[in-house]
Amino acid sequence: MLALSRSMLTLKRSHDTPPTPPHRLEFNSRRVAGSLLALASFAAYGLAALFAPAGIALPLGFAALIYGVGSSAAVFGHKDGVELGAAGAVGIGFSAWVLGGLAMIESEFWHPALLFVLMLTVSVLLHLRILVPAWRAGTAQATLRRALRAVDPGGRAGWSEIVGVICLVAFGYAMYKARHTRIGWNVPIGGYLGRIGTAWYLALALIIAALTFYAWRKQAGGVLFAGLQLVIAVFAVPILVYSVPRSPSAQKHIDIIQYLIQHREVTGIAGIYADWNGFFSGVAAALDGSGDSGDRVRLETYWPLLMALATFAVVVALVRILGYDRLTGYVVGTVATIANVLQQDYFSPQSMGYVMALCLFAVVVSKPRTVDAMAPPAVVPARRHPGFEIRWWQVWYALIFGVVIGVSHQFTPFAVAGAIGVLVLWGALRPFKRGVVLAVAVTAPIVVWALIHFDIIADFLNPDQLGNASNFSTPQTLSAPGIERLPIVAQSSLTLLATLLLVGVLAILGSARYVRNRVTLGLGSAAVFAFSLILITPYGNEGIFRASLFALPWLVVLGLPAYRALAHGRWFVSLGLAVVLGLLTAFYLVSSAGLDASNVARPADAAAYVRVSEIARKHPDTVYAVLQMGPGDLPTNLPVVPPNLNYLQPAEEIPPLPNVLTAQQYLHGKFRSAYRFLQHIGHLQKGYKFAEFILYSPASVAYAREYGQARLSQLENIRKALYTDPEQSVISVRDDTVLAQVRKGEWLRRRR
Repeated sequence: MLALSRSMLTLKRSHDTPPTPPHRLEFNSRRVAGSLLALASFAAYGLAALFAPAGIALPLGFAALIYGVGSSAAVFGHKDGVELGAAGAVGIGFSAWVLGGLAMIESEFWHPALLFVLMLTVSVLLHLRILVPAWRAGTAQATLRRALRAVDPGGRAGWSEIVGVICLVAFGYAMYKARHTRIGWNVPIGGYLGRIGTAWYLALALIIAALTFYAWRKQAGGVLFAGLQLVIAVFAVPILVYSVPRSPSAQKHIDIIQYLIQHREVTGIAGIYADWNGFFSGVAAALDGSGDSGDRVRLETYWPLLMALATFAVVVALVRILGYDRLTGYVVGTVATIANVLQQDYFSPQSMGYVMALCLFAVVVSKPRTVDAMAPPAVVPARRHPGFEIRWWQVWYALIFGVVIGVSHQFTPFAVAGAIGVLVLWGALRPFKRGVVLAVAVTAPIVVWALIHFDIIADFLNPDQLGNASNFSTPQTLSAPGIERLPIVAQSSLTLLATLLLVGVLAILGSARYVRNRVTLGLGSAAVFAFSLILITPYGNEGIFRASLFALPWLVVLGLPAYRALAHGRWFVSLGLAVVLGLLTAFYLVSSAGLDASNVARPADAAAYVRVSEIARKHPDTVYAVLQMGPGDLPTNLPVVPPNLNYLQPAEEIPPLPNVLTAQQYLHGKFRSAYRFLQHIGHLQKGYKFAEFILYSPASVAYAREYGQARLSQLENIRKALYTDPEQSVISVRDDTVLAQVRKGEWLRRRR
């Protein structure tokens, strides 16, 4: 939406324009367009807050606050004519809320409403400072007229408009059908892909065909329209189908947000979340300051779509900064968004960190606009590219963005800082001394924050891990003897690898002719730098995913000449673009949705843990344990829990359980093991009572089936044992999630 509005609002110089430098007129019109869009987003947020449902108002309001506040910084401008566009707006918007929320948390001065009103007021005044003179000079009216001419509501429709309308109708119909294809909590293997119907797939094919058609006709607006449709199609449908987050880990993060809003401190948050709380403090300040009282789970549900649209807008701005036209920018924006198959876009600090990293990269490679209109743009990569000239304002931007990234995540900051350092060493950032200052500005706050909290990250640093080849492996999930994994597990991994290979091949094709240039070599080295961090720590065997994610934007930049050729080629080249988009879309769908059966967060699971937490808070003299019966990732180990509550998962595979009686005996053994474990680590001190709960979730059943970790008959016998075992009683059943409480019977006396 951001890129569409900006493209429609771009004002070109007409033949009767007075002799003003070409870059200055375009520069001012872009600022006017950005301010108009920002005020429109504020107005849309206000109307949505008054009249729209919370599911629309909450994500729309959050997006408007980020862009509306961030784009107001354009009023200060840069004397050299640099325009960061969406990259600068999104980066400054996130920075304002993250740093504001973090400052209030650290200073114990929690007044987010004051911050909200102050930022909103200042932003509106700054935008009016741009728009009022522009309105008096006629620039704002001309910008609006340009937008209307781009829309051309009274013109005669041609084939491009007809294709666009058909594409929109088909897409809308498919989305409508998807809303009524509610899978419920018995999510099938393969997720919604097998239930959504053929109409949606036909709509996807039509969208890709329309995008290719517009590229062949060299119609940038049509490419933008179809590209946004494709992004929304693959990111919005899961929201309509599930209406819940697609990652159980997101539940942990929303609990932190709620805790910060209620308690206004981090002392009750466990571990690493309390020390790297920048993201959580910023989101909590934005929500609490806006007076939000709705279901905050909706924010984490819509978050992947917000991050996808932000990624699209920032990548388009980055491509434009690097000297390419709008048509190429829209194609690359679509590719970069769909290629993010690593699923790091869920409600988490790393999702914001990735977008902020793109904003930082855009700042680093920004360059002054040439006054000579006849001079060709210095595109990247190129044979004789001189490098990126660094100005002092870029150093300040980099410092701000580096602080925001550094206080929000652990792995992301070092991957970003290392990539910037590699560019400096290759001489891609000049002059060299100023490039070193910029690299220090990015790295220093990251290192300082890490040293302050070194006792936390020390757990990730182990001398035995240095240079270990297993650091490059993914988390291992072994199958039980005699049980095989389902094919969807391998297919999801292969499509992830295929996406990276496809983007890598395009990067080689795009940069092969320019490989002897130091800028090209620097970009290539930046793409592989994150993998060097895995030599030091596997980051819980997730380092390979983080490294691949941060290689992606550099690979896309290296492949820009190839994408430009695909976007501007003849009809047979456009068919190649259609093949690339079709493959990336198919890879994304399989990789992201194939394991939804075990990944989709179930509110019933979270509700069970909330209920136990409430019980534990009411009885501080009792030590509670919640046993998860089955494998998989549930919203366990929440970072905000009472100190007398413990979540325990099975540490070994489930043994053969041929009948319900053996399942009961297995449960009794788990009861005793949990008691002995808590007693061993000192949680069961003299005078404390003890109570246990059992949680049985369909997500564990799906996970065991996918990864071959247990037979379904074994898990079914455990479920039956919860109802028939006299040593326990079922206290709640919701959407097939069972919560049972253990009675203090014979098993507790046997422990002695």
